[in-house]
Amino acid sequence: CSRTLLWNGKKNALCGWNAKGYLEIATGQFAGLELCAEWQRPNGCINRKHTEKHRCSGCASTHHGADGCPEGQ
Repeated sequence: CSRTLLWNGKKNALCGWNAKGYLEIATGQFAGLELCAEWQRPNGCINRKHTEKHRCSGCASTHHGADGCPEGQ
C-alpha cells in the first residue's frame, strides 16, 4: 500500500515500504524501524527473537498488530 493517509483520511499513515521492500515506520519517534509483517496479522508472530519489530503498523503500539488496531477500519 502506498497511501499517505489512513482509511478515514484524517491521520497520516505511519508506515511505508523501504528500499528493501520491508514494512517500515516512516515518521515519528520510531522512523526507520522495520516491522514484522506476521505481527500485523490476526494470529500475530511467535518469533521472540525480534520483538523490537513487533509494533503496530497503524499506531506503533506494542500491544497489537494492525489487525487489532483501534485506528483501523
